[in-house]
Amino acid sequence: MTTYSQWQPDGGYRYFEASTMAPLGDDLTAISPAEINGIGFPASEYGQAKPSGARYVGDGEEARGIVIPMDHSRLGSISALTSSAPFWFALGGFTVAAIMLWRDQR
Repeated sequence: MTTYSQWQPDGGYRYFEASTMAPLGDDLTAISPAEINGIGFPASEYGQAKPSGARYVGDGEEARGIVIPMDHSRLGSISALTSSAPFWFALGGFTVAAIMLWRDQR
């Protein structure tokens, strides 16, 4: 069994286990992250790929085993919310509604 750790934006790590063999020494696959703005890349985007058969086994404060990139598909992920057009459309609609209610109260 190999343990994989995935950093969470609200703190700590999620742990996954897979029945794959743990890479030893220099057996890890090379990772070539893309630079952002020419200064590097965020640590949350760096890591080995999670195997397809990995299963969730718990949470903790420290990374264990092999680190995998943060999951952006979770509901509540900041980047998943703020990078979508529906989010900005809803925020605009809320702002207009709040202004109209405020004007009616005066």
